Amino acid sequence: MIAKAWVSFHQFELQAIPPILELVERNLDDEVTTQPLWGEVDFFWGHHRYWLGQRTRSLESLNRALKRIPKTHHLARGEAEVFWSLANQMCGQKEMVVRQLNRWLFDEQAPHPGRQTKLLGTRIFIHLLSGELYDAAPLLRQQMEIATR
Repeated sequence: MIAKAWVSFHQFELQAIPPILELVERNLDDEVTTQPLWGEVDFFWGHHRYWLGQRTRSLESLNRALKRIPKTHHLARGEAEVFWSLANQMCGQKEMVVRQLNRWLFDEQAPHPGRQTKLLGTRIFIHLLSGELYDAAPLLRQQMEIATR
């Protein structure tokens, strides 16, 4: 069912995701081994609430997702970090978001290239949303270098 939610996510069939999540929540146990899956459920709820403009509820779900999804789960973790960043930026926390994105990008072990491009792209987008084109430009060049490699 989680895979079905990801397919709907990538096909931008967002209305299909909440019923899937409700089914997962009814059937997924609360074992330690299922915590990453619960993190994905949290991500999808946070994503859903982000698009509904429910900033606080979105961030609550996304914060739980980041606690539960391991960094080795590159796709889910990267998407959770993207929407956590966007939701916080929407709440007026741009400077904090940029600091956190920099920590994820540079202060930790080098992230997986897929996650790295998501994080850097998010930082570029945050600057664009804030009208900071000069801050976005060098990051865009860096993104191009990564893509070329």
